[in-house]
Amino acid sequence: MDREVGHHLTMHQVRKVMEVQVNLANELLEAGWILHDIYINNENQSRYIMLCMEEILCPRCGATATLEVLEEGERLRYICTKECS
Repeated sequence: MDREVGHHLTMHQVRKVMEVQVNLANELLEAGWILHDIYINNENQSRYIMLCMEEILCPRCGATATLEVLEEGERLRYICTKECS
């Protein structure tokens, strides 16, 4: 049984907020992101609001990166500042 874990944070600590679907939410949770909220959209699909508290790094080279959500929250694309990918 999962238990609820609380985090005390201010919005100034948040580096990235993303709305994703369940599979991607699970991946982000494993990567250290925080689940902020869950809601059901107009098409009766679950949406998960995720918060990242750390700087986002490129999985290939470790440089800073940004994230782009693809396919309506099903996939992510890392955009490396060093353009390695």
